[in-house]
Amino acid sequence: MNKKEALKILIQHSFLLSKEVKEKLLLKIEIMSEYQVDSLGKFLALEKSKAIESFDETKKQYEEIIAELTQ
Repeated sequence: MNKKEALKILIQHSFLLSKEVKEKLLLKIEIMSEYQVDSLGKFLALEKSKAIESFDETKKQYEEIIAELTQ
């Protein structure tokens, strides 16, 4: 998978970008410079990483609450 293909996936999975912005970015990927692809890709990869970290912590808290309530 090349950087532009990876960027397409990151854009589609973003929580921060609106549907309209996603559509515009997806149309412009092919004309983006290498720098633009790298910059946006790093930002969106960080967003995904933070979301996964947050999910893991939230899941732990959820499991603790459920365990406590179902005892």
